Amino acid sequence: MIKSRHNTLGTWMFIFIATSFFALIIFQILTYYSLISFQFTKKPSARAFNGIIIMSCLFFGLFLFLISIYIKKVIINSLEKSITFQNIITRRKQEYLFGDFDGLIDTYLKHRYSNYKTIGLIKDNKMVRYIDSFWCSNYDELRDELNDLKYLGTFNFGRLKQLKLLLRRQIID
Repeated sequence: MIKSRHNTLGTWMFIFIATSFFALIIFQILTYYSLISFQFTKKPSARAFNGIIIMSCLFFGLFLFLISIYIKKVIINSLEKSITFQNIITRRKQEYLFGDFDGLIDTYLKHRYSNYKTIGLIKDNKMVRYIDSFWCSNYDELRDELNDLKYLGTFNFGRLKQLKLLLRRQIID
């Protein structure tokens, strides 16, 4: 059994920077409101302050939602021939047997300025799940554990095809 390890640069740095950004925004809002209320000037209305706090919480919720979509813990059990994807926020698990897939493909997904290796797990010419080396630091070990699956080839997709790949549309003609 092998578990994915999150790539420090890809995952934890992203979480740290985004969380720091949102905490800084909320801190600035609270500091501004405190300074205004202690001075003898006109206070901002409570409605405006509540609106700012609600908007900050909505952005933070959106951030957590996006993290929960992209960052998953992958557990591959070669003995039971199963693969489990666990959400790091909600801890919800989805388990698949190797027999649930037609095979796997190797491809590349673009993240910012570089392409990263990606394993696509294929069922009915659609990518059901993927494992991306941007998020996992032990990508090669995970790839070696999936050798029991049928290898369908290496594909180099353009931007439109990559979007179809992520939206789970038919990608193999």
